[in-house]
Amino acid sequence: MENNNKIKKFIELTSLRFDQENSHKLLNELINEIKLHDKMYFNNDSPIISDGEYDELKKILLDYTKRYPELSMSHSYIDNVGSYPSEKFAKVLHSVPMLSLSNIFKNSELVDFINRINKFLSLSSNSNIEFIAEPKIDGLSASLKYVDGELLVASTRGDGIQGENVTENILTLSGIPKSIKHSDFPSIFEVRGEVYMCRDDFFELNEKMILNGKQPYVNPRNTASGSLRQIDPEVTRSRNLHFFAYAWGEASDIPFNTHYEMIEAFKKWGFDINPYTKVCHSIEDLLGVYEDININRSNLNYDIDG
Repeated sequence: MENNNKIKKFIELTSLRFDQENSHKLLNELINEIKLHDKMYFNNDSPIISDGEYDELKKILLDYTKRYPELSMSHSYIDNVGSYPSEKFAKVLHSVPMLSLSNIFKNSELVDFINRINKFLSLSSNSNIEFIAEPKIDGLSASLKYVDGELLVASTRGDGIQGENVTENILTLSGIPKSIKHSDFPSIFEVRGEVYMCRDDFFELNEKMILNGKQPYVNPRNTASGSLRQIDPEVTRSRNLHFFAYAWGEASDIPFNTHYEMIEAFKKWGFDINPYTKVCHSIEDLLGVYEDININRSNLNYDIDG
């Protein structure tokens, strides 16, 4: 209830007009509120609001800075992604930044998104564009860098610019090849994806925690994050984490022409790919995949947040 009241307060206040001093004050208050939840979510793995409430706060911030773009000029946090890497791990500088995704809440926003793509590519509104739709796994983003087919370093997203070196822990996960010998695999290639925990494993772990008189974990996402970021890799191994590949970062060569070809290459190279990944050619196709995933969401053995 308290969080809902805070969100309502920010919605009401950001709809009003203030002088520059009070506008900056409101912006700082909103950013500090989001920073608190970033810290609880990314660093402490103990969120105190739901994903939906967090998304709403970020949307309020985005809408407010769109109305007053001069305010965002003095705040580097506006475009911030994730959180600063923990001091427990060595830092890894991402050769290609690990960015976040924008949200769409209404069908009309999907239409606007496609129209922006057509405009950017100088295409007509009835052009046939190929889209890839897949669930957004509620886990921890990770990047795996291979050199000459061998997994050299694995890192978390961190703040998008630098992450944490979790190579030893990543090596304990399923769905991640340690060595790739395919002739078309580039000499340097970075595979990106999501580390997650299955619901069955989460419930089983919590049963053990309760039996041992310990506090159970909040949700699979935070448990996966905390499990991957352990000092002892054997603790990570015991948590039975998984990895879905969905993107690439640094690459000495790109042996595919489309996103779907990339997905097919990942499968061939030994990575797990989400089975709900679909090729779409229209808004109707995209909405159809969305509805299908929504219908089956409760039957999935992992959490999704989009």
